[in-house]
This record gives sequence, structure tokens and C-alpha cells, in this order.
Amino acid sequence: MARILVVGQVPPPYHGQAIAIRAMLAGDYPGHSLVFVPMRFSRSIDSIGRFAPTKLVELLLVVARIIRARFRERPAILYYPPAGDTTTAVYRDLAVLGLTRWLFPKTVYHFHACGLLAHYQRSGPLKRACIRLAYGEPSLAIINSRYNPPDADFLGARRTVEIMYGIDDRPPVQRDPSTACPVLLMVAQLFPEKGLHDLLEALARVRERGLAFRLEVAGAFSSEAYRGEIKALLQRLGLTDAVRLLGQLTGEELLARYEAADLFCFPSYHRSESLGIVLLEAMRAGLPVVATRWRGIQSVVADGQSGFLFEPRAVPELADRLALLLEDPALRHRMGASGRERFEAYFTRQAWYERLTEAFDSLA
Repeated sequence: MARILVVGQVPPPYHGQAIAIRAMLAGDYPGHSLVFVPMRFSRSIDSIGRFAPTKLVELLLVVARIIRARFRERPAILYYPPAGDTTTAVYRDLAVLGLTRWLFPKTVYHFHACGLLAHYQRSGPLKRACIRLAYGEPSLAIINSRYNPPDADFLGARRTVEIMYGIDDRPPVQRDPSTACPVLLMVAQLFPEKGLHDLLEALARVRERGLAFRLEVAGAFSSEAYRGEIKALLQRLGLTDAVRLLGQLTGEELLARYEAADLFCFPSYHRSESLGIVLLEAMRAGLPVVATRWRGIQSVVADGQSGFLFEPRAVPELADRLALLLEDPALRHRMGASGRERFEAYFTRQAWYERLTEAFDSLA
């Protein structure tokens, strides 16, 4: 039996990578066993990517846990999620990988986040050399989508496989197509690049067309300053009566918001975006999706079938797509049903586990 040492963040805080790693650890992989070493550098969304003295202590603890696990549990394979385009996270990886990777015969990188190549290209000669030395030539690279930046190719991965996420199934609810005020839902950790600004600007245009709607936004803000910006924008656009900021929701509370919604919007152009688990959750719930033509999102949403894709930051185009769905209940139903079929075909939890097992088998 092959033992794999998994190093990674699990919730809290709640974001795509942490949720995916927690779900992966719950899987069954015949012929393989997972040993877990947690990283707890961030406890809240507003602390992600920011330096703090406590993170230096955690760095030393992570390195110590990896070394102890290597000699106690004898895993021969290191599984590691490389940083995206975030300076603090890259320095973390340089330390962790530089001090521990040599202990393992094989390394698997799972690119939950994107942007390492972009960070490398902006770096000086010394840092480039360190990145090449610490990250270079993993035995296997797992990417979420072929539309994502070629971070794995740049590192010289010996083998690369595309494996999109899968989530647990939950039967969709029946929606009333005659509702006079459709509910839009956005679920994201609210950094500026997640596109909430653009969505609100687009909805102001939609309201000018005389269309009724209500927007619910679930997710934690990256900072109090950004929360203040959004509240000021709501006032300026006259949307305070139509928008609810729900904060961080998980579990049944979040599932209830999907079930109460009529369509889903994900206007992200975040520099580390790779796929978007929330898109799978929306399709599972039978919701039509309006999202950006950005990286791995294009692997999830079938443009014109399960929803619409639009260019990042293209507010007029986003407004047009939203208006089409808001004024046409039959179109919402048809696209939502197509998204549900697509979820069942490609994005179930069991299918994800099977693809991961095949990837782990390839290391033998």
C-alpha cells in the first residue's frame, strides 16, 4: 500500500482550496492511504496572504510535523498544494519544500490555486532560482482545468493530469417559474477581484430596464475597508433595498440559499482562481449560471447551455445576460436542468475520487 503525506489547509477559513482538501481527505483510494499534516497559517479570510509573526511559528511547526510524519508513518509520496500569485504564500512554500521535499522519493502538486508562473515572471534572478530549485520537476501535477495558466508545465512536471472537482449530490428542489421577483445568488470569499463591484453595476443597469430581482451575497469580506466600499456602492446605485449581504454561510444555511435562488452569478477574475466549487454547487441545485470566461470556469459552465459566460469586467455584457434570464423563466429552467445533467455527468464526488485514485496509481 502506498502512503501519501498530504500537506494542506482545511477550514477554517472557508475557501475553495481548503474545502477541496478536506473533501479529498474523506475519500477512499484503494491501494493508497493518506497521512495528513495541517497548515494553519490563516484563521480568517482577511488574514490570507498577509504576514504575521504567528505564521513564522506555524511554519516551523509544519516543517516539524512533516519530518516527524515522514519517519513515523513512512509515506513515500508528498502531496502539496503550491501557492498561487501571492508573495507570502510563495515564501512559505520555498521554506516548507526546501526543508522537507528532499525526504520524499516522489512529489505530487495539486494546483488548487493559479498564478505561480506569473509570480515567477515578476521575480528577480535570485528568487527565480530559488523557485526552480524548491518547486521544480514534481513526479505528478494535478490541474483543475486546461484553461488555467501552465504552472505545471513551467515547473517541468513529469506527468500532468486534469482532474476537476466533485461534490456530494443533493436532489434539486422544484422552483416556481412564475415568481415575480427572481433571486440571484453569489457565493464567494469577497476579494475585489471576485467581481462583486461589476455585478452591482450590472444590476443597476438591469433595474433601469424595469426588471425586478433580489440579490443575495454569501461570503466573508477580505477586509472591513472593502465591505465599506461595497456598502457605499450600494447607496450610490440605489440598490440597498434589493441586495442582502449574508456574511459567511456554511452547511445547511448555505444549501438553503442555493435552494431559494433562481439563478447564480460568479463574476470572478481573481488572480488565483482555478475552477470554483461554488459553480458545482449551483449546478447541483439546478441553477442556471452566469460567470466570467476566466480560466477553469470555462471547463464547468457550458456557454449557452447551462448558463452564459461573459468577458471579465464587461459590465454591459453581464447586464444583458442577467436580463435574459430574469425575464425568461423557461430559459432559466432549461439552463438549470442542463447544468444539473452536467453535474451528474462530470462533477460527482465519487467520480472525483476515482480520477484521483487513477492519478495516485500512476505513481506506482
